[in-house]
Amino acid sequence: MGIIIPTFFVQKGTAWNTIQFFYYSLFLINYYFAVYLSSQKTIIALFLLLLTLPTSYSTLKDYFGYPPPSAIYNSELSALKFLKSQPSGNVLTYPYNKYEKDKFKKTPLPIYAYETTSYVAAFSSKPVYLEDEMNLNITGLDWQTRRINSEKFFSSTDQNFSRGFLINNNILYIYLLTDQNLPLSTSQLQIDLIYDQDGVLIYKVQR
Repeated sequence: MGIIIPTFFVQKGTAWNTIQFFYYSLFLINYYFAVYLSSQKTIIALFLLLLTLPTSYSTLKDYFGYPPPSAIYNSELSALKFLKSQPSGNVLTYPYNKYEKDKFKKTPLPIYAYETTSYVAAFSSKPVYLEDEMNLNITGLDWQTRRINSEKFFSSTDQNFSRGFLINNNILYIYLLTDQNLPLSTSQLQIDLIYDQDGVLIYKVQR
């Protein structure tokens, strides 16, 4: 039932909305599979267990490999610790670029380039305007509108739009990394640079 019901009745979101419910059924099926193996000859049981190793190895390799596929560098950890110490307010980050990872030849990749995640919100304890688009897509929320507006902010030279975007969305901080640039000056956007270390910039929006 745990496989049949999601397959036929979960019709929205991504495929993972259906797949993630399979895990419970697979876990329970393993119990009956273990009972079945205990009734078989040792050679048959070993053969069936060996069949599971290739998929298990490929999965574990991705999670426990060395070096890891991604990491948060100390420069960002320090910046996020500083941001966490600041008064509460919404944070604007640069839109995730899936092609950014192609610039790096070795792992671990910096987490901002590896995948769209909510690491800024997690480590700064502050709400972020747009992060973790993958999970937002699964939930069915309209994150695409925010993505479009965020991209427009980081490319537009329209001072009225950019300033209005910050105020209307209650943005108090802008968190940027190396090569992530603003199209307008700090005076035009009415923002102050409050952190500048090791390639991490944090701006505070004037009120």
